[in-house]
Amino acid sequence: MGFCSRCGAELAAGARFCHKCGAPVGAAAPPADLHRVLKVEGKPRVVIKQRVPGIVEVKPGAAGEVAVDIEPKPPETVSWNVSQDGNVVMVNLRIRDVIDWPAHFFSGSPLTNVRVVVPGESDLDILNRVDRVSVAGVSGTLALESSAGVVSVQDCTGIIRARTRAGQIELGNVRGTVSAETLAGQITFSGSLSKGESVFRTRVGDINLALQGEHDLRVEGYATVGRVTVSPVLEGARYDGREYVGRIGAGTGRLVAETTAGSITIKH
Repeated sequence: MGFCSRCGAELAAGARFCHKCGAPVGAAAPPADLHRVLKVEGKPRVVIKQRVPGIVEVKPGAAGEVAVDIEPKPPETVSWNVSQDGNVVMVNLRIRDVIDWPAHFFSGSPLTNVRVVVPGESDLDILNRVDRVSVAGVSGTLALESSAGVVSVQDCTGIIRARTRAGQIELGNVRGTVSAETLAGQITFSGSLSKGESVFRTRVGDINLALQGEHDLRVEGYATVGRVTVSPVLEGARYDGREYVGRIGAGTGRLVAETTAGSITIKH
């Protein structure tokens, strides 16, 4: 099974021409450097800039190395570079200028997935222009952004910043300080928040937070069109139909949940 070098459509076995755009099918040399293992020390910083349709997935692995796997379909339409500067690993992907854009949009290609395995303690800086960002089991400072896709963070600890313009944000079993913002999409969270400031904000969508363990937070919920529900009711709670303010413990830290059109549910 192959892919058209012009539009990226999946080709039938033995095809001589692309059924989508009519381009002739020719043999191409397999690309190099699709799998890289880079040696690092201590807590590395991994920077991923994904400008091609496709997911970015990061999981924990062995200490002392960062493994990068790139899956371009087709490779002729994608340019990528994996480099290292000391303890910083950089992964950059972009679409080549030769792509036939009308055929690209109709075919849904190219689709290049990036899968990275990092030490359990790592700092991440990830930008995905089109698709999903998924990180699991990493502890550190995590800055994750998708222009149009889901941002998923599971079993992570540290300072976590998740952004997307159009998509959901899913935070499961997360511990630390969180900033989660989307223009259009639901935000879900389960885990424990530190005594710093954590913010959950969407313009269109619901916010569902499940706090686990003991907390010490001032809780603020703002819903312009929708309701704020907190269970059980917080100490010193005030609610006027749009704004809910209360505290858990002494209220040393701060939790802010805000939606313009949607409802907020907080369980603790």
